[in-house]
Amino acid sequence: RQDPLLAQTRLIAEPWDLGPEGYQLGRFPGRFIDWNDRFRDAVRGYWLNRGVSRGEFARRFLGSSDFFSHGQRRPSSSVNYVAAHDGYTLADVVAYAHKHNEANGESNRDGRVGEPSANFGIEGETSDPAILALRQRVRHAMLATTLLAQGTPMLQAGDELGRTQRGNNNAYCQDNPLSWLDWMRADMATLELARAVLGMRVREPLLRHDRWFAPGPENPDIAQVLWYRPDAAPMQLEDWHETRQTAFGCAYHAAGTLHPHLHLLFNPEAEARTFTLLPGPWALCMDSSGVELPTDMAPACTPIHDTLLRAPARSLLVLVRRTDEPTP
Repeated sequence: RQDPLLAQTRLIAEPWDLGPEGYQLGRFPGRFIDWNDRFRDAVRGYWLNRGVSRGEFARRFLGSSDFFSHGQRRPSSSVNYVAAHDGYTLADVVAYAHKHNEANGESNRDGRVGEPSANFGIEGETSDPAILALRQRVRHAMLATTLLAQGTPMLQAGDELGRTQRGNNNAYCQDNPLSWLDWMRADMATLELARAVLGMRVREPLLRHDRWFAPGPENPDIAQVLWYRPDAAPMQLEDWHETRQTAFGCAYHAAGTLHPHLHLLFNPEAEARTFTLLPGPWALCMDSSGVELPTDMAPACTPIHDTLLRAPARSLLVLVRRTDEPTP
């Protein structure tokens, strides 16, 4: 921090090692920001329906305060990602249930065992349109979650294109088409979604609010996020630990404001869910599934004139308060 050359550099820690006390997530000092593997596994588990509670998911989505809200650290200290150089690509997270590292020459013994993933019925490549659509929908929900969460988002190069390594989760030794980026085979729907969500993050400061949100509604002078069940009732203690019911939503309040500005809906379930919306008026500005809005929606938004909104299966929706109509 005192060195004239290094004082203004961005310092990023991969905060684990093989030795004793090697796991140090959240413990790096000063301006360091840390890769957050807890975010990775919680987001995968939530959207893959692997028993991750709404409480765990919400904690990671808001910057992992249990690891980073100390000293001078801010939500941006959490580097949020769902795929990195170690492990599956994002596309492979939803296409393979088991690692396939035979090409590495170690009889498939290398690489992480039991990495959270799913193949949705067929291992690897398939031409089944239903499975391909389902994989894309889950992949898009994870991508949108990563880019909208509080903290510093990180994408592995090629995940915005739908790149696959054919199930190889340790491709460090593969300097060949298995690990190269093939722009000619880009999934344009995924690329358009990434552009749209990043545009929304730029336009909406509350999605990149580098201060810890107020812990509850009793602190109106601090920006806050309040969480709700699909019926719009506030989340209660038992709701946070429930793993069978996974859909829920949240509302972002700017400091000193009475009405929320953003309303996010999360539905990782296999069927569409009807949400009761908080008092608006609202406009639907992002639907990760592309059902309610196409993936190239930015910056257009669709006004919502009902108090109920059906969230498609395995989708993340973002509503923004409209300014063209008065709040009731």
